[in-house]
Amino acid sequence: MRIAVYGAGGYTGRLAAAEVARIGADLVLAGRGAERLQVTADGLDLTDADIRTAGIDDPSALAKAFDGCDGVVNCAGPFTLYGEPVVRAAIEAGCHYVDTTAEQLYIHKIFTTCDEAARSAGVTVIPSMSYDLAPADLISHVTGKRVEPLQLLTLSYDIADFGMTRGSMLSVLQMYAGEDLTYRDGNWVPAGRKAKRPPVTFPGHTKPTLTMKYAGGAVVTLPRHLDVRNVEVVMKGDALVPKAIAPAAVAMMPATAAIMGSPVRHLVTKLVNRLPEGPKPEKREQAKFSFVADAVGLDGRKARGVVHGTDVYGSSAKIAVEGIRRLVAGGSPAGVLAPSQAFDAEEVLNALAPAGITWSVEGD
Repeated sequence: MRIAVYGAGGYTGRLAAAEVARIGADLVLAGRGAERLQVTADGLDLTDADIRTAGIDDPSALAKAFDGCDGVVNCAGPFTLYGEPVVRAAIEAGCHYVDTTAEQLYIHKIFTTCDEAARSAGVTVIPSMSYDLAPADLISHVTGKRVEPLQLLTLSYDIADFGMTRGSMLSVLQMYAGEDLTYRDGNWVPAGRKAKRPPVTFPGHTKPTLTMKYAGGAVVTLPRHLDVRNVEVVMKGDALVPKAIAPAAVAMMPATAAIMGSPVRHLVTKLVNRLPEGPKPEKREQAKFSFVADAVGLDGRKARGVVHGTDVYGSSAKIAVEGIRRLVAGGSPAGVLAPSQAFDAEEVLNALAPAGITWSVEGD
């Protein structure tokens, strides 16, 4: 089994490369800069590392970089800007593909533009096989199937002590550019600028908590494997900001989206690129996340599923590599798929226990 990690010189890419090496697969370190890839190889004590350089502006070189590989894990974002050429190169090279994005519009684009090519090539593409979407998609599937057909599936995110990488910050700028979607009455429609959403009582809390809209990829994936009329994805109001300013942050989101569509966005990007690459390992491992799937059937029945995990970036690397390992092993249909379309949801949730993932479902 030979797996290429594209963006292996970046923060998450290094973690994914280490995970590929850990499972004993042949590792290809791919990306734009040879020096950074060599740093990753040195960090893994790979004296004869297979290093392949290719930029997204050279499709033939990119496909050649994946030659002889069985799968590709793409960690080079923001994916809205840089992801599609890597997907198409993997398909051309006959490789299965996963990535670590959370960018909703990119995920939607890959589903709508790359599915036919992936089917023709006989490969499987899963955009966003990371901590953000994969466990959330899987727990929503297990929960929703209990009470189908669904009137509403609400997926709620809670993240604590999340030290973002530069890449994540740039991805967030893409996600909140004001063009995100929601799924309403059986159709994907613009989500609109309104940020505030109904409160949610999270596990371990006795009172409902303020939430805000989240441009999550589950809006794109859940209707593809659940019989659902409406999908809402929200985030706990203080998940990414201090509790004291959470209400103000929610109120400012419409204005923030408008700003991100202006030249100010370029300035913000430059400022982000001057920040540290990402959190130190001890800080990274402290990050905790919980995803809550609340399903309401057309007949009024309800079910709730919960996923807990730690170490956002470490979990993303493990989840992505587990996904590509399963695709290479075979058994998943060809095409662009959600995690729950490619795999048995309960089986994969259980398999993620070594990554610190726990889950439960209550209700009908």
